[in-house]
Amino acid sequence: MGLLLRSHFSLDNSINIVEYNYMTRNRYRVFESDYPYSITCTVIDWLDLIKHDVIKQIIIDSLRFLRDEKVIKIFAFVIMHNHLHLILSSENLSRNICRFKSFTAKQIIKHYKNIGEIKVIQKLSAANPAYHRNCEHHFWQEGYCPKQIMS
Repeated sequence: MGLLLRSHFSLDNSINIVEYNYMTRNRYRVFESDYPYSITCTVIDWLDLIKHDVIKQIIIDSLRFLRDEKVIKIFAFVIMHNHLHLILSSENLSRNICRFKSFTAKQIIKHYKNIGEIKVIQKLSAANPAYHRNCEHHFWQEGYCPKQIMS
């Protein structure tokens, strides 16, 4: 992975240089932290794994933690059976979405293991890409499709 620099042109013809820590597999980029972004996080293979209240609470608690730590500002969110939509802003949106997805994935997988949902665990294990050598299961699809909201 390497450093990525990208120039961004404004309407007034000024140029802003945006520096990212590292290039990622996510093709979407966040250029400004002054505006909120609409974000979608989807369960791998669109599996209906968020429909239980316990899973929803894991997601809500994680969002609440990031909000209380003042690393994200939440404007709205909706939790569906296999994905969620968020409108939020953050100084480092990519990093904080990564933290959110990593923590919730671990907690949700732990929950499914604890209640003995072997078929769910097998599906999550089968969906794990070969290049993810350090993890047994994969819960969220890669990326989060940020769309900047300016008005």
